[in-house]
Amino acid sequence: MTKTTASRKAPTKATKEKYVAETENLLNNFKPTENQFEAINIARKNTISFITGPAGTGKTSAILWDFCKEYLRDNTKRIVVVRAPMEAGQLDKIGFLPNSLQEKTAPHFESTKEILSNFLGKNKVECDLDKRIQLLIPNYMIGKTIDNALVLVDEAQVLQPMILKLILERTGINSRVIVTGDPSQLYVGTQEAKLRNGLTDAINRFAPNGKPKFDNIGYYQFSVDDVMRSDIVKTVIKAYGGK
Repeated sequence: MTKTTASRKAPTKATKEKYVAETENLLNNFKPTENQFEAINIARKNTISFITGPAGTGKTSAILWDFCKEYLRDNTKRIVVVRAPMEAGQLDKIGFLPNSLQEKTAPHFESTKEILSNFLGKNKVECDLDKRIQLLIPNYMIGKTIDNALVLVDEAQVLQPMILKLILERTGINSRVIVTGDPSQLYVGTQEAKLRNGLTDAINRFAPNGKPKFDNIGYYQFSVDDVMRSDIVKTVIKAYGGK
């Protein structure tokens, strides 16, 4: 009985300090580049920011790294990541798939969970998942107001313009929203592509030619030179018309 009671006690100060130190070490393993820091600073200063660029520039990692630092400093903040699952040939039909929401969306958030685990530790992410860490798809955001949150709308180029509008309208008090993606990364047919690329549509509305036209709106664009994967990836991007 004594052992059971002891095992349920709140973590000691020493345990908490050890966890904080371990997490800080994980965060220190990631060193943002000068351009990533510039993007992060723009996102910190604005309520809604658009961060674009080719694959491999570390857009998602840089933003989530900064989110995790604030998440640990302020226990009232949540991390919310929004992504739209892609289904070949048709618009999103995730609601028709069997099983629970978490089972339906798990494959689409694997890379996100891996990045968060690298920064916070796997146990912390699993413990806070669906609580202070939420992985959502647009279909399940209707009617929500997202307060006190750090929101990443990832791969926004695959969203329909009015769906991205719906997501941005969820922005509540003490929340910041960062919209990331690459307008050229649309792995769908021409007809379906015309219904998507909410990222380009939103940039044209909020920051035409990369210049924000409203207060509290930020914009940053990475170039192919910022790609961190390998030189051959830069070649591939250039071959397909990337800049």
